[in-house]
Amino acid sequence: MSAKRNTFRDDIIAGCVCGITSVLVSHPIETLLVQRKINSPDVYQNVLKSFTLIYKRQGLINGFYRGNLNLPMTSPAFTTSIQFFLYGQLRRHIVKDENDIKQFMLCGALTGFGLSFIESPIGLILGQIHGNLNRRHTHAFDFNIKGCCKYIYENNRGLIGFYKGFGATLISSMTTSMFYFGGYEYIKKHLYQTHYRIFPSQNKKKHLRLNTLFSGALGGMCAWSICYPLDVIRLEIQSDDIRPGHRKYNSYLDCVKQIYEQEHSIKTFYKGFLPGLIKAIPINAACFFAYEEVYRLLE
Repeated sequence: MSAKRNTFRDDIIAGCVCGITSVLVSHPIETLLVQRKINSPDVYQNVLKSFTLIYKRQGLINGFYRGNLNLPMTSPAFTTSIQFFLYGQLRRHIVKDENDIKQFMLCGALTGFGLSFIESPIGLILGQIHGNLNRRHTHAFDFNIKGCCKYIYENNRGLIGFYKGFGATLISSMTTSMFYFGGYEYIKKHLYQTHYRIFPSQNKKKHLRLNTLFSGALGGMCAWSICYPLDVIRLEIQSDDIRPGHRKYNSYLDCVKQIYEQEHSIKTFYKGFLPGLIKAIPINAACFFAYEEVYRLLE
């Protein structure tokens, strides 16, 4: 019984550390991207100068972590914590052969399934706030979490209304997690074998850490590149008017059709892809590094 409690505890700790890591890394990057977008190019000429300028003007905490206790900033920490916890638990029960990548991909897909029940209401709240801020439909509530939740509850069949767009979230989350974890495990194993075939005498621990960082970055790139359009569709659906009869999209396929017809090109589904990719690389490298390091420390 104690062994089971220990593995459960280990997965919780690893998940929480990953969640905290995701915010610590992602929030400064998000701040840089936003500042470069809304300010003159003459002010924020490059990433290094932007970082230095923000630090000098506002300091480290106020400059890069301001607003870190509201939902848009804490929700990635919470969802990442749950994601890595679920993956850790599923991996223990499903993976019997470390060389079978399909087993890791199955764990990832099931992780995405479980995570969808948490991501869907959070995504809807953020999507509704985002939709109203961009005047996608009538301004109907104050731009805060409480006002948005009250609006959704009153206008979309109570508590069940918070799961509007659940199907889109399910498709996006399951596919993304499948390629995310499957890609990470495959790349990590491939790099490990290749490295020791060429450099058999190098320090093992040093290589494992570099391998983890690189595999996390590439795993994130893999999932992001393949599944980005699915997240665009999910965001469109959850940003749509919450009120029945006022919605722009009638179904998932109708949403896909209307997005495509904006420019009659697949490129429409990849708007904002590059900034997201820039964020995904360091965030996922850091998350998987933290994940593996926690287990090494606990062992």
